Amino acid sequence: MDEALSGLDEDSANRLNQLIMRYPGTVIDIEHRLDEKMRRRFNKIIEVSKVTAQVSYEG
Repeated sequence: MDEALSGLDEDSANRLNQLIMRYPGTVIDIEHRLDEKMRRRFNKIIEVSKVTAQVSYEG
């Protein structure tokens, strides 16, 4: 959703993100920047590192 929301102002992006997160099915969100507030919204997080090509799984 990061690219889809990048052109929106912060308030609009947050409102749209909240709407998407209320979707009752599975949501896959790819973020370039994931702050702690955003991190708490997810029950599972998979991090992929370009530098090490390692994957870590949280949740």
